[in-house]
Amino acid sequence: MSTLAYWPRLIHVKTHLPMSAPFRLNPQVVQMLAVVLVALAVPLTVVILGLRQVSLRPSGPSPEIPELRASLEQVADQHLRPSGMMAGEAIVLHRASSELPGLRRQIEVAAANAGGSVLVSEIPEGGVRLLVKVPASSAGVFENSALPQNPSAAPGQGLYEIQILPKP
Repeated sequence: MSTLAYWPRLIHVKTHLPMSAPFRLNPQVVQMLAVVLVALAVPLTVVILGLRQVSLRPSGPSPEIPELRASLEQVADQHLRPSGMMAGEAIVLHRASSELPGLRRQIEVAAANAGGSVLVSEIPEGGVRLLVKVPASSAGVFENSALPQNPSAAPGQGLYEIQILPKP
């Protein structure tokens, strides 16, 4: 006989699979479902709470409160005043309102040319307070270029408080 005659017998193989029992809910299945639900609930809860916190934050900067700013500046003036480092009192300059920005810029440029730095803050009366620090060796140069109207007998130690106020 030829091999082709056996071919159908080789292909047709009967498989007898046992019939599986129908699904039944028993205590082990309930325990496994509970474990799976807890394992999924914890990370999802963390994600949901995190998203709620992110969405509840204000989107922009908080509004400025004038009373808070005034009280903070008052405390800073009382406790953070660099008068202990300075040799003298503050230099107070009274100028017309239109001259304030120009004089401020002149002092800032003079401090930069002398190798120093300037810290600027607003004064409630409408003026500007400048805290200037220049090297002690350049203090005379700074005073001659920035403060020609207020010559001092001896140049300072390089620390100045200059208040520019509008004329009353």
